[in-house]
Amino acid sequence: HARYLHLATSPTTTLIFQLINRISLYSFRASSTGPYALVRHPMYAGVLVMVLGMRSFALLVELAFLTVQVPILMWRILDEEALSNKDLPGYPEYTGKVRRRLLPISGNGRLP
Repeated sequence: HARYLHLATSPTTTLIFQLINRISLYSFRASSTGPYALVRHPMYAGVLVMVLGMRSFALLVELAFLTVQVPILMWRILDEEALSNKDLPGYPEYTGKVRRRLLPISGNGRLP
């Protein structure tokens, strides 16, 4: 509330917080037990693991979408080609000259 705002911004409160921070800083000692026996920054290591896990999950979600999207895309390409072969003049000749549907790479991995 606004009536207590002066407590958080008063010079006395600021001085008290500074003293508490200094006292608590001096009361800590370097730890070499628990996770600190393995790494100096276990919290940051945990954050890194969390971020990598989230990215891996996102990759799995993307792969799941691809497994649905690719068959739909291939069905659409084949359906469109069948219609174009039937109704579009010159399309059968075009498919005879341009053999690749999506990528300009031949079966041996080289560009034509």
